[in-house]
Parts: sequence; structure tokens; C-alpha cells
Amino acid sequence: MVLHLSRASAQWWHRAPADYEDCAEAAEKLATKEEKSAALAECSAKFAGRRKPGGGYTYYDFMQDKSFDIAGPNPTPAEQKRIDEQYTLYLENQRRRDIAAAFAKQQ
Repeated sequence: MVLHLSRASAQWWHRAPADYEDCAEAAEKLATKEEKSAALAECSAKFAGRRKPGGGYTYYDFMQDKSFDIAGPNPTPAEQKRIDEQYTLYLENQRRRDIAAAFAKQQ
């Protein structure tokens, strides 16, 4: 009995990357610089969080210049809501500082 596996049927064990770091590791193995760049951009689009050295994940919000601990490679809806609420507070505080600075400048 001879068993012939085609390439398509042999890929069933090939798992998708679990997080950005797995994805980036696979991207680094690509042949050209252009392929690597494109693959890394895809990794960034697919995974918002980054693995922390001690375990868990962190999400960096560049709008607030602040990091948030998250449970997985992407924020859950509850975590995203908390991040959004923090951003609203950040904007309110920034607006208050701007008003106070403008008021102090007038005096």
C-alpha cells in the first residue's frame, strides 16, 4: 500500500500564529526584505498586544502614550472599553490643562 499525501492535505498540522511574536518569528524566516516587511505589517494588523517577558500581554496606546495589561494577544471587548474610557479621561485632562494654561497666560 502506497500513501501519497499532497501538499494541501499535509498542511493540516500547520497552526496559525497565536500572537504577534509567533507571527513575527515566522515572518523573519521569509526570503526577501519586502516579504518580511509585508508579513510584519500583517502581524501588527492582526495582533494589537505584545507578549510580556513574565507572561501575559500588554497593549500600547500611542494616542495616550500608555500601556495596558491585557489577557490575550488582542484586547477583549471589556478591555477595549476600559482603554477607551481611559482615553476619554486623558482627553478631558488635556483639555483642562490647556484651559488652565490659556487662563494663566491671560493673567
